[in-house]
Amino acid sequence: MKYLGAFLVLLLLLTTAHADDVSYKQDLINRFPFYNVATKVFSPVYPALAKQLVQDYNLHDGVIVDMGGAEGSLALELARRTKATVYVADIDPAAVRLCNLLADEAGLTERVKAVEADAQNLPLRDNFADLVVSRNSLFEWPDKLAGFKEAYRILKPGGVAYMGGGFSRLMKADDTARLVAWSAKKRDQKPDSFVKMPDELVPQLRKVGITRVRLIKGPTEFDWWIEMRKTAVGNASKANNLILQKAYESGMPTETLLLRPLERKERASFSHMTHSDYSCNKCHPKLFARKAGGLIPMMALPHSDGGCAVCHNGKTKGPSGHVVFSACGSCSKCHIPESTQGAGS
Repeated sequence: MKYLGAFLVLLLLLTTAHADDVSYKQDLINRFPFYNVATKVFSPVYPALAKQLVQDYNLHDGVIVDMGGAEGSLALELARRTKATVYVADIDPAAVRLCNLLADEAGLTERVKAVEADAQNLPLRDNFADLVVSRNSLFEWPDKLAGFKEAYRILKPGGVAYMGGGFSRLMKADDTARLVAWSAKKRDQKPDSFVKMPDELVPQLRKVGITRVRLIKGPTEFDWWIEMRKTAVGNASKANNLILQKAYESGMPTETLLLRPLERKERASFSHMTHSDYSCNKCHPKLFARKAGGLIPMMALPHSDGGCAVCHNGKTKGPSGHVVFSACGSCSKCHIPESTQGAGS
């Protein structure tokens, strides 16, 4: 009986503690009701967008900052897909507390950290983040230009910012159609509640010295994103930056391309974004043929004879001073097994 009594007391304490946790979480949700929209209406967006960012920008680790990241739905998905530390900066104290609670529940407390902060005056040092992301928050910022300048300030040299609103091109078609219909209905009910990306924002950013910036529209009418890149330390001259700016303006692909090499069955992934510290003529046309309508890589040469291995030889140093990996013997860094291509995870 003595042990039974002790057990019952312990059980009562644990039950009470659990009830307190549930009550605290529900109180935060009540104070930040967008959580319900994020986890019900927009739930397909965050895994797809996180996967898109990981693919397009070759994310593995480092530091990510989500400006206006709310309850952390996108931050948590990015943390699950990488080894990066993700900081969520949001001005709403309930959102910040809820994000940290959800990170704890997901076992990601060490890598997802929410802080109460104004996007227009971030409490983060210069050159802090490898990626800055912001989805559907900047439309609420009183001074959007100030927020973008803050994002650029905290980017490391070679880092990228992807900021705007909308969904992801990797979402399933039925999810995209449902969210477009939902968004159109909300817009019709409250036309003033939907704000498109100001067309003058990109020229304004270039005017203050952020030259590697462009507006990306689509895949739906509700997708408006601005991409900024900070030039790597020791990068080439102003002439090379001008080449890159013209490539941006001409529509250089931002997505990861899947290429079919002739010497292997598996396709190879390639991202212009991870190579954007090089000018176009570094590879085209001397390594990969130039064709009408765009620059089309021709992967006909075995790695040992040319192609990617001209630089990816385990000896060549990139713009930031690091030695690039060797294409020979590092197959999994580029080639994707057929069984995983097009997977939704």
